[in-house]
Amino acid sequence: MISPVNRFYLPCDDEEADRMVILHFCIKYGFNGNIVAPVIQSLRVKPNQNDEYSARVLDVGCGPGTWILEMASEFPFTEFHGIDIRTMFPTTIKPSNAKFTQHDFLQSTLPYEDNSFEFVRMRLMLVFITESQFFHLLSEIRRVLKPDGYFEILDCEYQIHRPGILCEKILNRQLPQSLHNKLGTIEHMPSHHVSTALTLHGGFVNVHQRRIHIPVGWGGQLGEVHAQNLMSYLLSIRPDIKQYLSMLNGSDINIDELLMEAVKECTVRQSHVYWFACYGQKPAVNNLIPTILNTPMATTPTVAAANMLTPTSSPNSSCINLEKSTDISSIVATTATTTSTCWDSIYDFVDGYVD
Repeated sequence: MISPVNRFYLPCDDEEADRMVILHFCIKYGFNGNIVAPVIQSLRVKPNQNDEYSARVLDVGCGPGTWILEMASEFPFTEFHGIDIRTMFPTTIKPSNAKFTQHDFLQSTLPYEDNSFEFVRMRLMLVFITESQFFHLLSEIRRVLKPDGYFEILDCEYQIHRPGILCEKILNRQLPQSLHNKLGTIEHMPSHHVSTALTLHGGFVNVHQRRIHIPVGWGGQLGEVHAQNLMSYLLSIRPDIKQYLSMLNGSDINIDELLMEAVKECTVRQSHVYWFACYGQKPAVNNLIPTILNTPMATTPTVAAANMLTPTSSPNSSCINLEKSTDISSIVATTATTTSTCWDSIYDFVDGYVD
């Protein structure tokens, strides 16, 4: 069994926290909000006279806690809990309705009572866990969710689409294989497999999915920042994983230079990465886990995130409306003027939550 210390192949330091903060805002920009599941109205409800909060939300694998901090500030009537195996989240400067817990939920259960939360979300965890750990988490998340509560998983498919020769070899094949061979992590899980897992292994109903593609190194500032973030991710990978990659490509190869060249190919080839959000609902009545896929799955067309509206501080800024169709052509003309404001607000937010 992989020990808790060796399970992670990325560092736990300020640079990694900064990378994850920027990635948070890239994802928010791409999905035009912080939440895809239809829970936003329940987070705004005022609590009863005898209750401090009207709803509770859990972020599994919260990292530096950026999502928790932002949501807790926007929804003061809801209590937000972030949990992670490593302590990267803030310990002092945070809203009063934001709580953080360090706990190894992969080796044990989630430290919460049954039926505790109206909404649970998990983001960017698939590349760190094994298949059995994923199914364990689905079971635990279902347990702590209240009946009719929603679970949302947001991640990417960890494959570069329209890759160059080097990108296909190193990033699409050798790196996932190396992580799987060394750590036993999930090698590749397309978005539709996640949706199926929510139904078959999680017992969730009303499963929906939204899928977007974000450019790598092209398509404006979002694509440029996305590529920079990918580069930082690759250069931060544990030395033993890089050594394994070096063995596959020749011992005299500088693997960091090879990784950088692979990312540069993405700009030339106009490559992109698919990001997805899948959400499902815990049944009102505790039913048996289904053995066949009998839940209708609503999907929306894949869109280019570079052409989507910049998130704003409007009342609906944290939730994207899946029912509303978007005229991409009308958005393109306004994107250039809103992008700089978006990134200025990102840097202001980061500076405002320095622990």
